[in-house]
Amino acid sequence: MGYNTLPYLVLFLPLSLIVYQVSGRKFRKYVLLIASWIYFFLCSRELILYLLLTSAGVWLAGLAMKSAGSRKRLKTFLVVVSIGGLFGILLYLKYINF
Repeated sequence: MGYNTLPYLVLFLPLSLIVYQVSGRKFRKYVLLIASWIYFFLCSRELILYLLLTSAGVWLAGLAMKSAGSRKRLKTFLVVVSIGGLFGILLYLKYINF
């Protein structure tokens, strides 16, 4: 389901916007995250595990950076490791003939 298909424009997008508007401010970020996961699942079922794992990895890296406080060197290291890990996953998916 691409962005220019009728099911996306008529069903998925309006439903996502309605759920977003109805949900409270506290939950809107989760609504968007879940809607993006659902959209990705509808586009590519076999790659959803990679999306969930990378989402969890980015979230954990963010928590680690938050707990690093003012240690700039540690934060830089965490950013480099996180980006390297994501780039490694991207290269893996690119070259295993998906």
